[in-house]
Amino acid sequence: TNSTPIGLEVQAQAFAFSTNSEAINNATFFQYKIINRSSSTLTETYFGHWADPDLGNATDDYVGCDVTRGMGYCYNADANDDLPAGYGLNPPTIGIDFLEGPLADPNDGIDNDRDGTTDEPGEQIIMSKFLYYNNVNGAPDGNPDGFAHFYNYLRGIWGDGLPMTHTCNGRDPGALANFMYPGTTDPDNPTNLTEASCGNPAGDRRFLESAGTFTLMPGAVNFITASVIWARDTINGSSLDSLKTADDIIQQFYDSCYEFTVSINEIEGNNCNLTISPNPFSLQTLIQFNCLTNDEFKFTLFDVNGKIVRKIEKITSNQITLKKENLESGIYFFKLENSKGKFTAGKLVVE
Repeated sequence: TNSTPIGLEVQAQAFAFSTNSEAINNATFFQYKIINRSSSTLTETYFGHWADPDLGNATDDYVGCDVTRGMGYCYNADANDDLPAGYGLNPPTIGIDFLEGPLADPNDGIDNDRDGTTDEPGEQIIMSKFLYYNNVNGAPDGNPDGFAHFYNYLRGIWGDGLPMTHTCNGRDPGALANFMYPGTTDPDNPTNLTEASCGNPAGDRRFLESAGTFTLMPGAVNFITASVIWARDTINGSSLDSLKTADDIIQQFYDSCYEFTVSINEIEGNNCNLTISPNPFSLQTLIQFNCLTNDEFKFTLFDVNGKIVRKIEKITSNQITLKKENLESGIYFFKLENSKGKFTAGKLVVE
């Protein structure tokens, strides 16, 4: 960027899993630990994931995003990704999802994770901007050149300072937007907008999805986790739908602390419908699992760091009353396990 160093240390690790889930097997995970090693407070901070997808044949791609899922993605402009560089018929899609975003500033008055609640403890920022650009130089919608251009892209602003709009090129006069090509998933701009609906010529796209803004005090540590997800439907050709389904599986996988969760009835052939009411809860909640089995069950509750904070064993009934007691407000994950080690999992929110 040719800018002044700002004193950040970024530790990164990449990892993957081997499971019996095709969605998980075709995904890679990336966790970043960001430490402000400087003596300065960094304000108006954004964290961005940049991608040059080059999906097979790189010259015939489209990009877009799903605001609800917090995912940016790339897909082929038609049903045939031209050989020899491409995949051929029914090409795949690839997406990047913020599984864990940076911590929002306390009491900023923004629903940063778009869950309907503002300023909850430990609130994270998920994808807040999505912008594409072309592989050309010297253009405000091309490869960034210099600090201001890079920072503008992180903020959802073009290189020449024009704000992004809900239009086919994102620059024509129109409603202001935070997301390019969101389909119908942007609640602020529900009118369908995709590269396909605009009839854009395909090309070599790059995209940037960012989460912000937040503040980094000297010595502050932040964790960000993302997944790159690949999916292909060779039968129906609806690889973008397959990508969104895979993303839901990946998000549940992450929320369950990387436990591949399937319901007990899928393993045992039993009916095991799990319900939680209320959720969120402030005093207590009732977890009912209605399993047609005589097994004993064990209930384990984890905080967001994976630490066990509550355990209930030798459960012979089909329900658990969980009281708040010494639990702090925030998000928790639980695992309900039978005597054979088969389990199902879920998420609880304590107010």
